[in-house]
Amino acid sequence: MPMKPTARKSRTNATLKVFRKSLVRWHRSSLGFWIERAAMFLIVLAMVNVLYPAKPALQKVPKEGDIAREDVIAPFTFFIEKSHAELESEWKAVIEAVPTVLDFDSDRTSKIVSDFRSFLSKVSSIAKEGRPIRKAIDEINSLNPAMSAEGISGLIKNRDAKFDKAMTGVLKDVLDRGVIASREELALSGGSKVAVVKRGKEITRGVETILDSISATNLIKELATQLAGSGQLRMETFVEAVSSFIAPNIAINVKETHSRKEEAKLGVATTKGTVLKGEMIVRAHDVVTAEVAEKLRSLELNKGGMPIPSSMISSAAGRNILYCIVLGVLSAYLFLFKGVFFKNYSMLVLLSLLFTVAVALSAVILRLDAGSVYLVPIAITSILACVLLDAQIGVALTLALSVLFAVFTGLRVPVMLVALSGGLAAVYSVRSITRRYEFYRAVLFVSLANVLCILGLELFRLTPMAQILRASGFGVLNAFASTFVAIGLLPLCEHAFGVTTDIRLLELSDLNRPLLRELAMKAPGTFHHSIVVSNLAQAAAEAVGANSLLARVGSYYHDIGKMTRPDYFIENQTGKKNPHDELAPKMGSLIVMSHIKDGIELAKKAGLPKTIIDIVAQHHGTGLMVWFYDKGLAHYLDDGISDIHFRYPGPKPQSREAGIVMLADSTEARARSIESPTPNRFQGVVKEIIDDRLKEGQLDETDLTMRDLHKISERFLPVLIGIFHPRIGYPSVERDKNGNLRKRSSGKVRSETGGRKANR
Repeated sequence: MPMKPTARKSRTNATLKVFRKSLVRWHRSSLGFWIERAAMFLIVLAMVNVLYPAKPALQKVPKEGDIAREDVIAPFTFFIEKSHAELESEWKAVIEAVPTVLDFDSDRTSKIVSDFRSFLSKVSSIAKEGRPIRKAIDEINSLNPAMSAEGISGLIKNRDAKFDKAMTGVLKDVLDRGVIASREELALSGGSKVAVVKRGKEITRGVETILDSISATNLIKELATQLAGSGQLRMETFVEAVSSFIAPNIAINVKETHSRKEEAKLGVATTKGTVLKGEMIVRAHDVVTAEVAEKLRSLELNKGGMPIPSSMISSAAGRNILYCIVLGVLSAYLFLFKGVFFKNYSMLVLLSLLFTVAVALSAVILRLDAGSVYLVPIAITSILACVLLDAQIGVALTLALSVLFAVFTGLRVPVMLVALSGGLAAVYSVRSITRRYEFYRAVLFVSLANVLCILGLELFRLTPMAQILRASGFGVLNAFASTFVAIGLLPLCEHAFGVTTDIRLLELSDLNRPLLRELAMKAPGTFHHSIVVSNLAQAAAEAVGANSLLARVGSYYHDIGKMTRPDYFIENQTGKKNPHDELAPKMGSLIVMSHIKDGIELAKKAGLPKTIIDIVAQHHGTGLMVWFYDKGLAHYLDDGISDIHFRYPGPKPQSREAGIVMLADSTEARARSIESPTPNRFQGVVKEIIDDRLKEGQLDETDLTMRDLHKISERFLPVLIGIFHPRIGYPSVERDKNGNLRKRSSGKVRSETGGRKANR
């Protein structure tokens, strides 16, 4: 019956609506894709400008003793800046001239004198009471533990108002001069003068007039000699009594002292002359003297504070045009020839980070010492890009950074050549690295490249030999630093960006690793199956240009989940009853399906990289478990059944390597079940497996082409024939009861493909 026009129009409109929605979704996705990459481009460009701010192209400032290559005329009037050494010397002089500020504590001084008078009064009272001398000494000692028994005894015996007055006067005199806790504090403060602030007035004195406990005691002795009169005992009593009450009454005012020294420091002029605009600073071919070098240095320092001239704007514009050209060419190369990396956002972030780190390191080193341009470790980025991504990207990144480095240094071609030679040598030395210790080859290659390039350039420029040796030393140091830093950063980059290097894969390919040894012990059949799958996958990956090492190692681990319940998988049931015979089809399929989830958990627990975990998760895709499905059709005949209960959870393979492992896994399992295997039967099995996976759409999300699948089938065949070929029969030897040979007969042997008997 023909469709009505209204129905046909409605169907057409619905189709167009779906198409428009799909188109909008695609446009948004494509737009987002390009916006992300444009944003990354601009971020890298901005970082380069931050690290190398817009200014006239860097020119090498001649140093003292150099020959000026051109006339240098002052473009503006500027002051000649004093050198740091000159400023340090002047600052030190003015700081030492600032007196240390001391605060005199008048209240404490009065209290000490008052306490001394009170003490003498109590001594007089005790002496008048006529107590036994021993008891009197003990009581006075409790008042002043610092005095000895002899001193107290002398004090009791010398009860004289004039004597007490003399002692009090000496104590006041000494305290008025000022007593500090430690003269070491004054020494640390520096200077030969002190400013004593006493009752709001400030008096400047020599630092030697300030007393400490020792010098105060000596002064007391000197004054006691003059005042105590005759008698050694009387003088000793005088000194001991007064000294026992000496205590610090003056302290350094740290805050005020520091403030005065800083103020004095700020008063030091930072300049020592003026150069007028248009003044000739140095003529071409003249020797740069110390005075000229100071003027040139001051000129560079003063450029930063001047209004932005048109030349600076032009220079900034030119530099950014060059930056955009370099970054644009690098981006175009990735888009045209390295689409896999260009589409992978994580890899682009890694590449941008490596690029920015190299620029940042060059900026830091050039700011530390403009003469150490040969220390810039571009080889770090070359090594990491080659190992983490691939050698071609390592070369491209090295070329881009070398050109930018030349721009950073004022278009100095020699600098670019050294950076380029060292970076390319680094890529060459690690391009096929398989062990971490092989990184040390880079030290030799990069050192040799740097030294040879530096030697050729500097000899051509007639550079003195001492400078050539220094530059060569920088080149060797660059090689060592680049290699060792790259070794340290590699594991961090692998973990942070989920990159699996060949080095890591080779480490994981060791069959003695704990996880693989456990698989061999718990599920020997699965272990052998994985080895065979790895041979198939590696051969196929080599044929189509995929990562054969990843395919091989992924095959080792793809079925590790089976060792959780090994007896439920046919390859481990040698001579055992199949437990699935007693299980419902859905339950059996769930158990078999669980080896994917168990494998992912085991892989994560063992710290396997994401690329291996992806193969574990994807090697069955969303494929149908045909045996359980057929069994389910018979078991659930009345209830009906959906194939969704008998499909693996997926996802489908997302990479060529995962797709190859899927095909190798299915091919090995099917080939093992062939009776009387022949090349034609193997070929039929391989074709059937590939056709089934194509019809199911299991390979739709990989980059495998029909040509790739044809190559895979061709490479599977010889591997299968080599593994599952039948063996010849060996003649059995029969002996009589005495052990003598009796006769020979045709022996029976088992083939490798499942126990068939074959006669010779």
